[in-house]
Amino acid sequence: MWKKIHQAFCERAIGSTRTEMTLSSRWKVFNKELGKWRNALAKAIDNHRSGENLSSEIMQAQMWFGATGQGRKSFNHTHCWEVVKTYKRFQIIPTGPTVGTQKSYLKFETENLIRYE
Repeated sequence: MWKKIHQAFCERAIGSTRTEMTLSSRWKVFNKELGKWRNALAKAIDNHRSGENLSSEIMQAQMWFGATGQGRKSFNHTHCWEVVKTYKRFQIIPTGPTVGTQKSYLKFETENLIRYE
């Protein structure tokens, strides 16, 4: 796997002297940081308050990320996050309560009426 990654990297970063091992080591650092960022962002999203926007959530996530880091104050790899955020390992699954809609309530009532007829 790392051989293919290294080959693709060398095609894009012409003149780079990084080896497969250095790319693998760097990924270990990124993977850990991206996991922490994902958790901090998920916590901020779960803590969403009415009237807040995405920038408020990101600022809150930065605070939580900084609290978990060893001397790191903020998350500086947003360019990497944009690449991996849709991958299964990094997806944020909402954990807040689900809210029923009027439409689903009406459907439930209609189904019950049909059953009793």
